[in-house]
Amino acid sequence: MPVTTPAMVGHQEAGGSGVLPVPMQANVPQPTPLAGYQYGAAYMQPQPMAAYMQQPPATAYMQQPPAAAYMQQPPVAAYMQQAAPAPAPVTYYYVQALYDFTPSDPSNDSEVALRRGDVLQLIEQGQDGWWEGVHMTTGQRGLFPGSHVQFVS
Repeated sequence: MPVTTPAMVGHQEAGGSGVLPVPMQANVPQPTPLAGYQYGAAYMQPQPMAAYMQQPPATAYMQQPPAAAYMQQPPVAAYMQQAAPAPAPVTYYYVQALYDFTPSDPSNDSEVALRRGDVLQLIEQGQDGWWEGVHMTTGQRGLFPGSHVQFVS
C-alpha cells in the first residue's frame, strides 16, 4: 500500500489524481506551443512548392574544376621515373677471436663457440659485455664475450 501524506489526501479529496502533492503540482511548468507549429489535426503546415524551388540546386555545391586543370598536372609515371635516393651505405664491423670460448651449455644455441683467430660479423654490442654476431665460418648466430675479441679492419 502506497504511503500518502496529508497534502496528497487533500489533493485526492479535491478530485486530483497522481502522486504529486498539491504544492508541488503548482511548480510543474505547463508545456507551451512552439512558435510556427499548430497542434491538432494539422501538426505542421507544409511550405508551398515555390519555397523549395527558390533554393539553389544541390549540383551548385558539387562543382568540380574543369578537366583541363587535371591535365596540367604531371602524370604519375613522371614521379615514378625520378631516381630514388640511394640508400645509406651499410657498414659491417668484424671482430677476431683472441681466445678460445666454449659455451657453458653446449645444447643451448644462443652462444657461439670461438677458437683463436675466428672472424665474426658483429651485429650488436651489448652493455652487459656479451656481444652478438655471426660466425663467418659456421654461419652460426649467437652471443659471445666481448672481452675475447678485437676489431679487425
